[in-house]
Amino acid sequence: WHCMSAMVALAAGQPVQLAEAEAQRLMRRRCASARPMSRLILALVRRRQGRHAESLALLQQAEAGLDACDMGLHAACVRFRRGRWLGGAEGEALSRAAREWMDAHGVRDPQRMAAAMVPEPC
Repeated sequence: WHCMSAMVALAAGQPVQLAEAEAQRLMRRRCASARPMSRLILALVRRRQGRHAESLALLQQAEAGLDACDMGLHAACVRFRRGRWLGGAEGEALSRAAREWMDAHGVRDPQRMAAAMVPEPC
């Protein structure tokens, strides 16, 4: 629930300290997916703070961790968002790869799925 409450706080434009606190609580969990999900939350926080390079690095770490946990849909959504934030040819290639993965796994609207799982911070 730490991840969900942090995402809701960010999407609702709540103070970033709420999401950061949830990320820290999540980081203390022993679950294999806790660290990558915590990095995802922190990436969204850093993006909202205007720290774009740091947010991209955290997204890349989150993506790798989610892939390692066999959380393919989450990883694809992170990849999609990272591609959008990165832009250019490299960003388009990332977004395309994410869309292709989601298409192959039956996701009807990859863009909406990515927006739901990795929302743009307000």
